[in-house]
Amino acid sequence: MERYTQDLSLLVKQIELLEEQQQKHYFFYNLFSPDPNPYNKAFEEIIEYLISSSEATFLIHHFEDFSHTLSIQQQKQFQKLNDYYLRHQFSTHCFHKPYSEALYTLTSLWIKGLRGESIINLFPHLNLLREFFHLKYQKQLNMNEVKYMDVLKSIYGVELTEFYYQHIKESKASFLRLYRDYIETFPSEYIPIQHLHLSKEETMSVLYDIIRIAQSVISKQSILINFGPNPFPTIYQNEETIYLNLGLFTDFVSALNQCLKLLGEVFILDYNHSATTDDKSETEQRFMKHSIIGFCTLLPLLTDSLTKVIVNRIFPENNGDPAFLEKIHEELTFHYFKTNKIHNSIESYQPLQEMLKYFIELEIEEEWFDKKFDSLDLSHQWNMRIEHYLNKTPHSHVEGVLRHSNWTKGEIGVAFGKLSGYFSIFCSGLPKEPYDHPFSEFLEHFSGGKLRWWRPNYQLYSKLKMNDESYKCCWVFFKQKINHFR
Repeated sequence: MERYTQDLSLLVKQIELLEEQQQKHYFFYNLFSPDPNPYNKAFEEIIEYLISSSEATFLIHHFEDFSHTLSIQQQKQFQKLNDYYLRHQFSTHCFHKPYSEALYTLTSLWIKGLRGESIINLFPHLNLLREFFHLKYQKQLNMNEVKYMDVLKSIYGVELTEFYYQHIKESKASFLRLYRDYIETFPSEYIPIQHLHLSKEETMSVLYDIIRIAQSVISKQSILINFGPNPFPTIYQNEETIYLNLGLFTDFVSALNQCLKLLGEVFILDYNHSATTDDKSETEQRFMKHSIIGFCTLLPLLTDSLTKVIVNRIFPENNGDPAFLEKIHEELTFHYFKTNKIHNSIESYQPLQEMLKYFIELEIEEEWFDKKFDSLDLSHQWNMRIEHYLNKTPHSHVEGVLRHSNWTKGEIGVAFGKLSGYFSIFCSGLPKEPYDHPFSEFLEHFSGGKLRWWRPNYQLYSKLKMNDESYKCCWVFFKQKINHFR
């Protein structure tokens, strides 16, 4: 048995090295390309070759019968190997081609849609993809028929899924009313951008100051950031450096949001590679990812520390002036929280609007997976619900069906994870109030410039308890922000 577990570990290590090289190739090859190669199938082909070997097939069938003998870490290794095996097996059945070829075709069609080309040829592939998901999870869960909820439970755990699924359904109407009230009452005349109309160079200097604060958490690696022309934000790391590509530069607030989102992923990488998580479940780590990233994106609304960074870097002559600091903080939070009412667009980031888009994404993905409508109807479903929920008209498929980009990676349930992560941030009330809030330690260290003493350790997960009041506190948080600007 020891020999077989060693063979399992060695095979999975080879796959992980190939994954790392694939990520590196995608990042550096596409870094300065305005027309990035959507998917390099060479690495996937090598993995398929490894998976189809007699050794891999033997290990998979052997540990299917003796999985109870594996440690938690070995079970994770077996799960990774089995996932590759299943997607290779069922891709041949559904797409009549290897997974690398199927994914290349699907991703190429997706990228064409993002460029504004027709997506009519995408829909037949989405029907095949749905069938692929069903067969894969039927085998993985040992069920004759799977529903969307079964998949969510396998990804996030039974208890957490049932709890947050119920609260997501119950809270949708409340957030919808809040958003409509926001649209009707939020000032039509924005606070003018007097000070935060920063150039690309000024934006980069501010983001690097924020990076330096965050870098104290990742003490063994330096962090480098850049803007496009590759329009797709990406992250890559090796032992020495973490590289963040923020996509195309449009304005300071959008760049700040994207930077904070990727910093959340950096913290997650540190969390997942720490020794304390070796024996923790994949479901817990997936949930932590969405919770930490959601929290990081809300930082401009939770603390004035980012405002201090801006003033210190761009307006040093006003450093120490409380009135000027308050003015900049007001301008930052207003424009971070605004919605684009003039152009009737849903593309620009706005936290409350993002939550409603996650509600839509979750609803459509569930109904699509459970075969309540054909893939060809996806665009209509998105258009109908955006008009109903957001009172806006989508101008392109980027604002609709192409939001499901996680499907091209073989992932499902991402919108559910994001909503659950948002709600978990408020499990102990509003983040500034209770002293025992899960993220209060982070805010204290961040505000005091001592973030190097904070680590996203496993104890954080135990504090993210399931609380019936969490979504209500989330609602109150957004309500307070709306009222502040009336």
